[in-house]
Amino acid sequence: MERVSKAEKEELSTQKLELLLQLEDAPASKGRSLLVDYLKERVAKVLEIQPDYNIDLEKPLNEMGLNSLMNIDLKNRIDTEIGVDVPIEMFIDGANITDLANLLLQQLASKSRTIGESSSSNVAVEDMEEIAL
Repeated sequence: MERVSKAEKEELSTQKLELLLQLEDAPASKGRSLLVDYLKERVAKVLEIQPDYNIDLEKPLNEMGLNSLMNIDLKNRIDTEIGVDVPIEMFIDGANITDLANLLLQQLASKSRTIGESSSSNVAVEDMEEIAL
């Protein structure tokens, strides 16, 4: 198992924050492009190939040479780094990088709406408490 130093953890945390902030501010098409680039880097890392290697975005992940352990590693990296929960079936059932990027966009949008609704409902409750006083 690969050990990650404290400096590497901090760098990953910074990269995660930067990616999430970029996604938050980006229109959907740019967000998809950011996620595709992110996924290409992660797939390259798991496959231990150069990040600039020309990865076919439409090629199913299960045909790229990812074995079951690599699929789990990739899933865990994405889940941890972006804060989503990608079903393992996406990696096994023939999804490609474009499919994954679309799913991540949906999950992040849903998560953002949920946080927004939670925040607005908290404000509404606080407003109601002030009115009651």
